[in-house]
Amino acid sequence: MKRKTCLIIIVVAAIVCGNIYFSSRSTPMSNLLLANVEALATNFEWEGTIWDTNHRDYNDIWGTSKWTPTLIECTVTYGINAGLVYEISNPGHKVVCTTGSGNCVNGTGCSAG
Repeated sequence: MKRKTCLIIIVVAAIVCGNIYFSSRSTPMSNLLLANVEALATNFEWEGTIWDTNHRDYNDIWGTSKWTPTLIECTVTYGINAGLVYEISNPGHKVVCTTGSGNCVNGTGCSAG
């Protein structure tokens, strides 16, 4: 009986260890696939423009140039002023140029979305 119990414990432990070992192994991505995933992750599209946030040596002058596009939140206000001011505010987004390299020149105005 002791042998049978010990054998069952060893078999269960071997199965558990094997599952842990094989589930922890991962298939590494190729460099090309990894570069494509990173490029998709760092670029974004806003109002029909694809904004490039990748590092470019030609437009990053000592880390002080404002070329990096960043999508931030803003408030879009619509309204009329006919004696009484009637305004509606909605959350929106806009692209601003921050320090670093990319393809941002002027950014965008605030728009709903």
